[in-house]
Amino acid sequence: MVSKRSQRYALTLFGTKVTNNLAATDGGGIFDNGGTVVLNTATGTVVVKNRPNNCAGVPGCPS
Repeated sequence: MVSKRSQRYALTLFGTKVTNNLAATDGGGIFDNGGTVVLNTATGTVVVKNRPNNCAGVPGCPS
């Protein structure tokens, strides 16, 4: 039997632009599926103009 460990990932964005992306469901810009996403807006990180929305499951992300 092969067992799989549950892995959680973390992503921190510094000075990053996530723009003009398109997805079929939520999270056109960033979709967090149980990991940790940190948007460091102090360094110029922006998440805008993504469809159907900018983020799903990301605290502090604009709609």
